[in-house]
Amino acid sequence: MPVQFRLPGSESWSEGVTANISRSGLLFRAASPLELGSGVELILEMPRELTGDENARVVCEGALVRIETVPATRTNKQASFLMACSIQQYRFAPSAE
Repeated sequence: MPVQFRLPGSESWSEGVTANISRSGLLFRAASPLELGSGVELILEMPRELTGDENARVVCEGALVRIETVPATRTNKQASFLMACSIQQYRFAPSAE
């Protein structure tokens, strides 16, 4: 599922795609990396199957704990980055209309 992320206090959001999510952390892929150890804010839409609500929007705060470079391939011509962050707190927010 899509995820938006940014450094705390930043005005602009970057986009990525979740690879794995749990209550304590999130692994996502993006075109450009953040700095290891930095704080991160994330927004994602949790599917109805997990929350029971239609597209529940979740705002998370955490810290980046791992970064892996994913080399370019024939299919994906540009390298990307897998980033793992610990989730320190989260809250449900109103869905974007």
